[in-house]
Amino acid sequence: MAGVLRWYLDSGVDETISDVPQNRFIEAHPKKITVPQKSSANNTPNIISQGPKLAESLLLEACKIAAAASSIKELNNVLLNYAGCSLKKTATNLVFGDGNPKAKILLIGEGPGAEEDRKGLPFVGPGGQLLDKMLGSVGLDRNKVFLSNTVFWRPPGNRTPTV
Repeated sequence: MAGVLRWYLDSGVDETISDVPQNRFIEAHPKKITVPQKSSANNTPNIISQGPKLAESLLLEACKIAAAASSIKELNNVLLNYAGCSLKKTATNLVFGDGNPKAKILLIGEGPGAEEDRKGLPFVGPGGQLLDKMLGSVGLDRNKVFLSNTVFWRPPGNRTPTV
């Protein structure tokens, strides 16, 4: 049991039971926010090496920029112009998402691999081919799900993404 709880915590789950039932299939209605044209976060090469306070400040700024996007397409465009993540410098392409943005199922991978970086699409390498077969076995395909990653640029040497 302790191992399962540790796995939940490592996966980012901080609550397993709520006093109030949650229907995750009901879309929330986000507030309309305008996307800023330029940001100080877009001019920062490596936020981690510049100190934890700056990194936290830029993370908050990146979250604001992302929250201001009103659609998946707009978020993709914001990321294409975003320079606040040093991974972008060593990657070939932005690997944002693939599939149906209105799908009720979102699958999130760790980070793009070499094949994903070359093509600019998530889950297209050997793991993606296996995923396509798994989706097919339950009557799904990329038109019925949306695929993305926790990071949008391939880490150098395919290393595990860091904070």
